[in-house]
Amino acid sequence: MEIAVREAAQGQIGTITVGAISASIIEVLPKFIEHAKLHFPNLTIHVKEIDTVEAIPALENGDIDLAFARLEGDLGNHIASRPLIREHLAVALPEKHPLAAHQEVSLSQLSQEQFIMFARKISPLSYDILTGMCRKQGFFPKVIHEVRSVASQIAFVGCGQGIALVPYSITRFSYPNVVILPLAEHLEFITTAMAWRSDRDNHLLESLLESLDLDHKQAVDPEIPLFN
Repeated sequence: MEIAVREAAQGQIGTITVGAISASIIEVLPKFIEHAKLHFPNLTIHVKEIDTVEAIPALENGDIDLAFARLEGDLGNHIASRPLIREHLAVALPEKHPLAAHQEVSLSQLSQEQFIMFARKISPLSYDILTGMCRKQGFFPKVIHEVRSVASQIAFVGCGQGIALVPYSITRFSYPNVVILPLAEHLEFITTAMAWRSDRDNHLLESLLESLDLDHKQAVDPEIPLFN
């Protein structure tokens, strides 16, 4: 009992609630949990799947302690953040698409395609980046389906419903009836960031944050561990 009390006082035992978008559950969250369990074996982590637009309100309301989402810039009073990984984009195509046999695809080649995209109300940053990229190539994407997750994007592509711009990290996986190719142009990055309330006394969260290696320059390379 005395050990548990001492560990709690030192920020070594307790519960952290994490809100994570679907893409971070695939790429970032497993590494985070592995790190946390290694350094804080008595830590309990609860995970809630959220949309990016829900991240800041959930932090402000105290529904979550930590958010992994597509976030950049000034997030408001008392919200601190650090970028974890910045990725280029790839294009997901139905396997029988004429471009699927190519080594890479230029964004301008997609001007007449039907896009499967996140709704802006779900992920404003991703939507604005993707549509901005297309505008620079002289077109606005024709959106046939709006979705809430990368998994839904891939599923619709696999059904032959359209194409999707997706984070490059998912190219390490294979999907039925889907081919994922790099874009010829490295026009923009998609950033996954970690955010938390900076004005609340949470010794466990503070200890966890101090233990993380948050060198975002290294995190640009997906082969380098985000958390050591």
